[in-house]
Amino acid sequence: ITKRNNGGSPRYMAPELFDCKTKITEKVDIWALACIFIETFGGGLPYESITTLADLTRELLVHRRAPILPQHLLEPLKCVIRGCHNFDHRLRPSSKQVFDQLREGKRRLRQEGLL
Repeated sequence: ITKRNNGGSPRYMAPELFDCKTKITEKVDIWALACIFIETFGGGLPYESITTLADLTRELLVHRRAPILPQHLLEPLKCVIRGCHNFDHRLRPSSKQVFDQLREGKRRLRQEGLL
């Protein structure tokens, strides 16, 4: 799937990039970062079963479904990704907040003997 008019990889694009009514902010990168986390930690390509831009747009804007999280992810990482995939861009964390959440999750997992 490609989007020609403004570039980018639609599978990683935040919902507001498909809606011309919303102001674009740095929070679109937070959405994409969460998509990359999913792949990095063993998940599939975001929306891998979707083959057309129209279907992807419907999935994001009508059904409001975020990419699927791998079942094996530990809860702290799932929480970070869920926050980054908030459909209200104003409620997504900043990059500093994502970093802090990851650091805190790592600390908790070490404390619980899971790392």
